Amino acid sequence: SPVRYVPTYTSSPIREEKSFVLKQKEKSTFLSNFLNDLVVCEGAIEKQKQEFAIKGDLGVNDLFGLFDIRGLGYISIFDFKNTLLDLGIFLSLDEIKLLFRRFDKDLDGKLSYNELSEIFLPQKDEYASLINQKYSIDPIVLTEISIYQLRSLLDVIVNNERQVEHSRKSLNSRPFFSSYDYYELIKGKYLSY
Repeated sequence: SPVRYVPTYTSSPIREEKSFVLKQKEKSTFLSNFLNDLVVCEGAIEKQKQEFAIKGDLGVNDLFGLFDIRGLGYISIFDFKNTLLDLGIFLSLDEIKLLFRRFDKDLDGKLSYNELSEIFLPQKDEYASLINQKYSIDPIVLTEISIYQLRSLLDVIVNNERQVEHSRKSLNSRPFFSSYDYYELIKGKYLSY
């Protein structure tokens, strides 16, 4: 007797369409949560920068002079770490590397004046001008309030960078998801005509 071929379907086209829609919703939700986390983190950093601008005693020139301990016109990771240790602020080398990963825009392993400024200057001009208007004192005298504000700001930045790094890893570890998928999702949602 002849063998009869019976096609087997693992899923119907309707199921595949529903699965695609669910995956798109899942991607969209996950991406929305990730972006929301970024916005919340940036808001917390900005708030702490504003506090630093109001209560701190140091201007950006003072801060750069404080960290550029060898007078080379840039700040290395070890200059940064040693200055923090001198101030009684204890960040691990990994935490400092997180800071550098975020603020070292040209990826040369050093912070320039502008890169260091980005750590401390708030986005809002009225708060940024408070820091920029502070006069340099030579030698730099740090009050307990300034050290506390500096420590608080760096703690917020490091904690937020840890959270963002965790979210980034979580985002990249999603099975069947890629950065390109997320790019396409955003492009389709916000750039469609």
